[in-house]
Amino acid sequence: MKMPENMDSREATSDQAGSSIPEELQEYFQLRMRLLKLDLVEKLSRIMTGLLFVLLLVFLLSLAFFYFSFAALGWMTEWLGNRELALVLFGLFFMFLSLGLFIYGRKWILNGFVKLFSQIILEEGNDGSALS
Repeated sequence: MKMPENMDSREATSDQAGSSIPEELQEYFQLRMRLLKLDLVEKLSRIMTGLLFVLLLVFLLSLAFFYFSFAALGWMTEWLGNRELALVLFGLFFMFLSLGLFIYGRKWILNGFVKLFSQIILEEGNDGSALS
């Protein structure tokens, strides 16, 4: 008995479909890996840009603070009439400022960075998936 021709074509189609599914899965996983790498590069570049911005901002604010300190020291020297006393008062001011930064720095600075970086890293795309 002879098999109908369309039976052979169905078997050939199912064989092709069976062999192409692993290839399609492999291609799908390769595309997902590329998407994951691109997402990682984007997030790392955003983090590095943020760090560079913060470092530049800290540098510029430090320069401004340095010059304002010297101006305030000159004013305080004239006001007190004693340069050494003005230097001691400025030293105490910076010690208290350092102590406050030591005590509250983790809350003010570290927690802010953790929040910023977690928002960047855990950000979800428009479609709700983390890899979009």
